[in-house]
Amino acid sequence: MPIRVCMLLESFGIGGAETHVLYLAQGLRQLGVDVVVTGLTGPLAAEFLERRFPCHFLNLPGGTQTGWTDNLARELQQLCHKHEIDLIHNHMTGTLATGALAIRRTGLPTVVSAHGTFFDRVAFAFADANARIAHCRTLANYVSDLAPGQPVHLIENGIDLSLYTPATPAATAAIRTRLGLPVAAPVILYASRLAQSKWDAAASLLGTCVSLTDEFPDLRYLIAGPLGERVQPFLDLVLAAQKRAPGLVQYLGQQRHLADHMQAADLVVGGSKVAQEAMACGRPVLAVGFRGTSGPVTTENLETLVDENFGDYGASEPFQPAVLARHLRPLLTDPAQRAHLGTWGHAVASARFGYLRMAEKTLAVYRQVLGN
Repeated sequence: MPIRVCMLLESFGIGGAETHVLYLAQGLRQLGVDVVVTGLTGPLAAEFLERRFPCHFLNLPGGTQTGWTDNLARELQQLCHKHEIDLIHNHMTGTLATGALAIRRTGLPTVVSAHGTFFDRVAFAFADANARIAHCRTLANYVSDLAPGQPVHLIENGIDLSLYTPATPAATAAIRTRLGLPVAAPVILYASRLAQSKWDAAASLLGTCVSLTDEFPDLRYLIAGPLGERVQPFLDLVLAAQKRAPGLVQYLGQQRHLADHMQAADLVVGGSKVAQEAMACGRPVLAVGFRGTSGPVTTENLETLVDENFGDYGASEPFQPAVLARHLRPLLTDPAQRAHLGTWGHAVASARFGYLRMAEKTLAVYRQVLGN
């Protein structure tokens, strides 16, 4: 009999945890695991449904913490009974405590994945679980502090290597034409959910690109990601930049797939899976995450950046305009260096970042939990 797993999401919104579960579910299914996904409805649900994953959309009317927990526990019990679930994998973030309390009432084994470092007040969710997973070493150390004496499984993020691939020069030119970009202009892509410090990173990079237009008058700066906060101030910054440097910046909004935009760019700025996907596309990456930047991804700093999730949980420098300009300028002026980093990055991603590798290690954790 195949293992049957319920993936518990906060919602089917477009974000790091949700995309992680999509890739993980695809890999687990290839390994013979039956996966059911549940969470509040959102735009990423269409991706799961297109891939024929059973999805259950939570209906949680309870207005209090207790009401939410009661309703979630009831829905989980019914869902797990219907699908004969063996194990629940908790990927909740802001409502992790609610998920942990609800799972406790099902009596089923649970695995919890940490998708951030904001769980200090809900450490019990990690101590209660049968197994804990973190996708980078810094995060694993954080979880170890929350659940002392409990092992933490370090499993790196995985991406879809069939979607994120290098493009030939001719294909890149065709993509740029389709996207309305000049074929010969230098193009920088920044991709992230634009909230908290990543909003600041996008704004700092915008100021950096404005200052670089004196040296690179045809420069194009593409920004992709949902505006989670300070919407109007950010749009005001974009308008001000357009006045100073017409044609420089293009805000793309929320994008589910960025392969075309990465293939169209000369270099990509971002952290976490964005960095991995850009490397798979054969593009050099300037690692920028919640904590700052550690410069371009190279052979010298790769392991440190992987341990810190490419800037999300550690960085050597702040993402100030002067710092960003110092890192961007050599990449913009040296196509041979861009090509070298792109070829090397693609080889690393192909060998290390495929979602099947992540799924195999996760399945080993499931088997250990169920065997115990």
